[in-house]
Amino acid sequence: MPSFSQRNGYVPLPPTMVPESITDELRSSLWNLIDSQRYDDHYSEITRLLWCYLYRLPADTRPAKVYPSCVDYRDSWGVVREKILNGKWFDVYDHVEFFVDCFSYLAPKVNRILQQEAAAYRIIDGKVCQITDEIEIAEIQTGIEHGDKFAPVSEHIRAAVQLMSDRSNPSYRNSIKESISAVESALKIVTDDFNGDFSKMLASLEKSKKIDGALKKGFAAIYGWTSDQNGIRHGMLDKPNLNHEDAKLFLVMCSAFANYLKTV
Repeated sequence: MPSFSQRNGYVPLPPTMVPESITDELRSSLWNLIDSQRYDDHYSEITRLLWCYLYRLPADTRPAKVYPSCVDYRDSWGVVREKILNGKWFDVYDHVEFFVDCFSYLAPKVNRILQQEAAAYRIIDGKVCQITDEIEIAEIQTGIEHGDKFAPVSEHIRAAVQLMSDRSNPSYRNSIKESISAVESALKIVTDDFNGDFSKMLASLEKSKKIDGALKKGFAAIYGWTSDQNGIRHGMLDKPNLNHEDAKLFLVMCSAFANYLKTV
């Protein structure tokens, strides 16, 4: 039986896809963005706000160097840096929310970073919101772990995850292809028709009362959105701007349907 962490998707998915996790690369990218908003004459005010409203500490407890002509709060900024680069994963997102609240124009820049790093969170209405929940992750994880005759399904799901989450060169189009192929593979296995047409295989399952007619129509429409009768290369996949959200939608949806087909 899979362990708790496996059932809930905490391994072996890419770390950025797992809630309650953050990579060093994502920390660094977010810190670089935050640090770029700070100027030498802003150390005092920005750290005062942090100590008062985020840390809930007396502002006069900030580390500082006192000179005859001024008080230098650069050491306080070093504390902020340490929290973001080495603190708990939620410390990072607390700081992200704080700085987005202070500088609302940062929200789209933060979201670009989160998308590039395939993170499980986005800024929505000024707040850090989880976009990948435990149920979605569990479906993907189950899809990855199929064995025996359903092993080809897992190969497609695993490939879809890798293509979507490749931080340096994600391929969302090919990830969607692999997700759809996982369902196609599952259909061939459960119908024992390895040369079958996608729609005809669905119709066969409906006829044998193994799937509901509405479910059959729904998934046939989704397949048609991405395919033509000659293969997965048309429709949605002609879009020039496919993104992480598109690939994630198909990964979760196709993993869940492939898992369901195994039970019919």
